Amino acid sequence: ACLQCAADTITNKVGQTSCEACPYGMTSNPNNDDCEWDVNFIASGFGVMCLSVLISLRLLFRLRREIKICDISVVGTKLIITTLGCHQIWHSWRRASSTPVMLSGTGIRNIDDIGSKGKPLFRVHVCSGRKLELMVGDLDLVGQRMASSMGCLRQPLFFELFDASGFFVALPHLVEVALLLVVVILKALVLDAITVVVAATGGFVIGTVIVGMWRWVRGF
Repeated sequence: ACLQCAADTITNKVGQTSCEACPYGMTSNPNNDDCEWDVNFIASGFGVMCLSVLISLRLLFRLRREIKICDISVVGTKLIITTLGCHQIWHSWRRASSTPVMLSGTGIRNIDDIGSKGKPLFRVHVCSGRKLELMVGDLDLVGQRMASSMGCLRQPLFFELFDASGFFVALPHLVEVALLLVVVILKALVLDAITVVVAATGGFVIGTVIVGMWRWVRGF
């Protein structure tokens, strides 16, 4: 009788009494007499690595991100900040009408003095993709120089993950990352533990290198 081999093993020699395992990344054909590339295995491993790169990029690009200020000026009774490029701050997903920020290097004494304490004592309300209303509270806008075209603002750690918009869906940034992690887990179900660790680690390393090079080029 012919020797019956399990999946991923073959027998292709006359009189063979045991089955041979296919090499890593390959599986047996329907007749169990030859090995062929396991397309599903390779695609899943590559998918885990790519998603790991994307997750690391999303997290590392966001963390400690400084948003350049293009203009600060008083418009009516409001102090409006215009950022250089899209600020990606978003707080519409929850009831809070504003989110905390830290400002520095604006050249406006009252603002920089408070910001030098390293505490998020200011809050901003999103007006548009590039405009924020600075909630100045008790600061007197009358008779003071409240205009600038320099400086930067930054969200505290917790808020730069939750009060920030994702790229792909209308959800907070951290929720988007969590959804990507779920996809990674689903992809990993068809892989062995070693492959998952290698692919995920490789993806995070690649993402970290990309972010490091990007920040080095931009002089961060």
